This record gives sequence, structure tokens and C-alpha cells, in this order.
Amino acid sequence: MNAKTRRLSGRAETALKEIDEKIGSISFTIQFLDGGDLSGVADSALERLSDPLMPMYEKLAAGVVEAANYEIERRAAWENPFGVWYAIAELVTREHVGSSVRLIEFEKCDGKEAAAMAGKAMILKYADLFSSDRCVEVSTLPEIEWAAEREHVEKIEGVN
Repeated sequence: MNAKTRRLSGRAETALKEIDEKIGSISFTIQFLDGGDLSGVADSALERLSDPLMPMYEKLAAGVVEAANYEIERRAAWENPFGVWYAIAELVTREHVGSSVRLIEFEKCDGKEAAAMAGKAMILKYADLFSSDRCVEVSTLPEIEWAAEREHVEKIEGVN
């Protein structure tokens, strides 16, 4: 627990759990809309979900708009073979209680095909790490997704 984190009451814990479940449901709904419907949500959510008698609704609706616009941007990045892509190699260690994932290497590439080629080179480079309880997973991601994943990896793994 960091210095700014307060201990939560049972009521606050319950509220956070309920909010988390609802956010998960909203996220799932947004992710599985087709392109036209997703654009419609992004364009209309603020107007449709706001209520002048409930000012907090506007803030929540703005979050829905932001999430829908992010999903539109994320999908566009996956469909665009150009731009910045990353090849990522991770070591997955399987244990009796689950598995752990550790970042080995990532490489910034100019385009999806260059990232795929870099990924193939990583497979060869790290093949000797494979064993009965470990494997190397190599993937490619557009910049928008790697930015979010790398932020998480840095916090967990201490990657520079």
C-alpha cells in the first residue's frame, strides 16, 4: 500500500467491486460493437447519457465516449500495416500454481511486416530458453497497445 492509499471500509470495498463489475460490462459491450455502431456510440453517448438533473452522468458519459474513441483508434491501428509496431518477446514460466510472464525484449519497428520479421528473429534468438516449464512467446502489437502494455510491464517488471 503506497503512502496515498487509504484503507477502505467494507462499504467502500463493496462499492468499488460493484463499479468494477459495471465498468467491465461497459468495456465488454464497447469492444464487441461493430464499427458503425461503435462510431454511433462515440458520437451520441454524451448527448444520450447525460441528464441535467444528474451532473455526474455527464462525467460518466464522457468516459464512455473516450473509451469508444479509444476502441476506434485501436482497431484502426490493427488494420494499418504502416506506422509504429513492436515485436515483443516474453518468457512464460509455468508452475504448479499458475504461470509468470517476464519481458525479455521489445523492438520498435517501422510497420507490421518489419515487426513480424523482428519477432521471427527473436524466436531464433531466444529458442535456448525453451524448456519443460518455460516457453518464449513472441508477438507483434501496434504502438497504441504496446504503450498501454509497456506501462504495465514497467510497473511490474522494472523494464526501462
